[in-house]
Amino acid sequence: MALNQVKKAPEVLYLKFDNRYGLVMMAAAALALECYIHAPIVVRFRLRVFNKKFMQENFGEEHSKELKTALPDAGFPDMGNGRYSAKLSYKDWFQFNVAQRVHQNFLEAIGIIIPATLIAGVKFPVYAAAIGGIHFLGTTWALSWSFN
Repeated sequence: MALNQVKKAPEVLYLKFDNRYGLVMMAAAALALECYIHAPIVVRFRLRVFNKKFMQENFGEEHSKELKTALPDAGFPDMGNGRYSAKLSYKDWFQFNVAQRVHQNFLEAIGIIIPATLIAGVKFPVYAAAIGGIHFLGTTWALSWSFN
């Protein structure tokens, strides 16, 4: 080959996936869907413990005096260990914190779990799909446990 002749690189990269990669995609989709399922469950719990009556009785006067604004809905910005939570019964505080922690742990891990599942699935589709499915079932169980 002459010096002025350079071989062109292919313009398209082809990846070959195992036929079972669909299982990996289903596991990743289930994990992404779970993210949308967790939030309303935790919000429902939050609305139960930080209802308008609770907020008004415990913080209405102080909030109005200090901030001159309406009380926030559902006890925001309290994430379970703040000023609003201090007035909850022990049972409500415990259950809310368990639900909040399960959801937060899920959010902290999901950015790693889904890409890792998809990447590992290229070489090990059955194992990646199984681990993704186990993670899905585990976090769903943990969230449902918080309501007992």
